[in-house]
Amino acid sequence: MNHEHPILETELPLDGSRFEGIVPPVVREPIFAIRLRPRRIFQLEEYESRGILTAKDDPLNRVRRHDDFLSAIRGRSHAEIIRTALREKKNILVVGSTGSGKTTFVNACLDALASLTPHDRVISIEDTTELQCPVKNYLDLRAVGKVTMLECLRACMRLKPTRIVVGEVRGAEAHTLLKAWNTGHPGGLATIHANDAMSGLIRLESLVAEATSAPQQTLIAEAVDLVIFIDEEPGLPAGRKVREVLLVTGYADGQYVTEHL
Repeated sequence: MNHEHPILETELPLDGSRFEGIVPPVVREPIFAIRLRPRRIFQLEEYESRGILTAKDDPLNRVRRHDDFLSAIRGRSHAEIIRTALREKKNILVVGSTGSGKTTFVNACLDALASLTPHDRVISIEDTTELQCPVKNYLDLRAVGKVTMLECLRACMRLKPTRIVVGEVRGAEAHTLLKAWNTGHPGGLATIHANDAMSGLIRLESLVAEATSAPQQTLIAEAVDLVIFIDEEPGLPAGRKVREVLLVTGYADGQYVTEHL
C-alpha cells in the first residue's frame, strides 16, 4: 500500500480474516479495519435465549414504515421534521444550485447528530474537504488522485458505518450510494445539483444511469426518504432559504409518490 494505491483490501494469511487499510491523502491519518472470521458457530437455541429470535407479536419486530414517520411529522415545522428524520435514520437528499448552501446545510445536520445520535459512526466521502462533523466516531474519506468517489464508497462499506454521507453526488457512485442506503445503512445524507426537489430525484436517475441501464426509480424511491431544496433568497440576511421539504413514499404508475411537508 502506497500513496499511488492508498486503499488496500486483502485476506490475512494466518486465518483468512479480511483486512482493509487506507492511508493519506484519502484519510487524514492511516486507518485499518479487520473483519475476523467467526471463531465458532452460534446455535439457534442461543439466538432464542438472547432474545434475538422471538415471535411475530414481539414489539421489537415492528418494522419502521413511512406511515409511522409521516404520522410523527405531520403538521410540524421543517426544523422539527428534519430533526425527526435524523433521529429516525431517514435518508436525506439536499438539492440546490451551486452556492445555494447545500454543504452548509448538511453541516448543520451533522452538528445535530452530535446531540441526537452521538454514538453513531459517521463516514463522509468528498473530493474536496468541506463537511464538518462533531460526532466523535467520525471518519472522512477523500477521493483524491486515482481514488474515485466510487472506490471510497466501496471502502467505506467495510468500515462499519452507521451513516454514510456524500458531499456531492455527481457520477456513477450514485448507484452504489443508493444500494448502501437501502441495504442496512440508513440515515445518510447527500447533496446534488438541481433546481427543485422533484428535479433532484430526476437528476439522481440520470446519475444512476451512468452505472446501469436498468430502470432504478423504485430503488431511488425506496432509498430516499426526504428531499430538501435550498435556494438563494436575497430577501433574507442569510441569503438562502429552504423552500421545499418533500417526503418520498414510493414509485407507481411512472411517477414518484411524494408529499410536500
